[in-house]
Amino acid sequence: MEEEALLLAILNEDEEQEMRYKRRRKKRRVWVHEINQQRKEEGEFHVLYEQLRSDENRFYVYFRMDIECFDELLLLIEEDIKKDHSKLNGY
Repeated sequence: MEEEALLLAILNEDEEQEMRYKRRRKKRRVWVHEINQQRKEEGEFHVLYEQLRSDENRFYVYFRMDIECFDELLLLIEEDIKKDHSKLNGY
């Protein structure tokens, strides 16, 4: 009888701990940087790129490279990724 009571007390304590844990998790808020909040309204690249260039840390988090490295890489591939506005391709 004492063993059953002890087991019930342990199970009850475990359930209470789990409930407290779940309540704490629900109270948490998710912080999203304002640049990422505006992305849907303002567009992925054209507006976001300028905002990211003004914040070196956010630029690094987004592109995984610093601004100087990005600029060097862009110089290397710039001609390959430019849109061709010739009459031959229909633009």
